[in-house]
Amino acid sequence: MNTQVGDSWMRGQLAIFEEHLYSEQLQVLLRIAISQLDVPRKAPRILLTTLPGEQHTIGLLMVEAILTLEGATCLALGP
Repeated sequence: MNTQVGDSWMRGQLAIFEEHLYSEQLQVLLRIAISQLDVPRKAPRILLTTLPGEQHTIGLLMVEAILTLEGATCLALGP
């Protein structure tokens, strides 16, 4: 779905505000899902971050969701 939204924006079929609305809603959904996962007390801790200047964080949230599902505690440092 992310690819479809990006492609639609690039073709001019979506306005930038529509792409931003989609992105924001996806981030909210991922954050809610991550917050509801149970993590073991002695879970490994993983620090996640983006490269300097990177403004996109959806990929980082996706990685955090996967690692949390696998039983890790993540600390995400992003923009």
